[in-house]
Amino acid sequence: MQRIILILCLHLISIDIHASGEWLLERDENGTKGYCKVHESGYKYCKIEKIFPFTLKELVAINTDASYLASWMETAMYAEQIEKVSDTNYVNYLQYDIPYPFRDRDSATRTHITQDSKTKEIKMEFKTDNSIREQSIEFEPMEFIFGYWKFIPISKKESKVEYAVLVLPGGNLHSVLFNPSAVDVPWTTVQNMEKELLTGRYKKTDINYIENF
Repeated sequence: MQRIILILCLHLISIDIHASGEWLLERDENGTKGYCKVHESGYKYCKIEKIFPFTLKELVAINTDASYLASWMETAMYAEQIEKVSDTNYVNYLQYDIPYPFRDRDSATRTHITQDSKTKEIKMEFKTDNSIREQSIEFEPMEFIFGYWKFIPISKKESKVEYAVLVLPGGNLHSVLFNPSAVDVPWTTVQNMEKELLTGRYKKTDINYIENF
């Protein structure tokens, strides 16, 4: 019991120390870097950075292929697009595998895609919009998800990728249990995305609303 109390106290102290807004490096392996900081909710907000040998169109193509997202996004079991306002404004529905004894989660997230006309940098910002889908009795809805993909061109065939995500899973999955692996899910997602892109699946995809560098 005393050990549990000590762990909780140390966790609260770490939140107080790291809530300054500074990104802290948590993983650094083979050119990939993972940073986190603690959100005011107590949950970690993490981002992954890596330079890839892929074009802007390839990176956007894989992230807008809704039905294929679950094949490479870590913890995702199912994905589909349930609303499309335009190519750059849409809602995806996803289901997530959560370790026992917690219930699996689901979410509806709205994505907005923008591209800077001068630098050609692309940002895909997403946020939960669970109001557009009825709650399932099988899944517990994610309380809140916010994040973005940033694709920064370095050359015609090379781009820096930045993937940041904050997840508040809701229910009884407290930050003390969630935070230790918070950086690992986006880290694995980025690694999986690279493997998929290396197959050449999206190499010839033509996306007319995106300009390559």
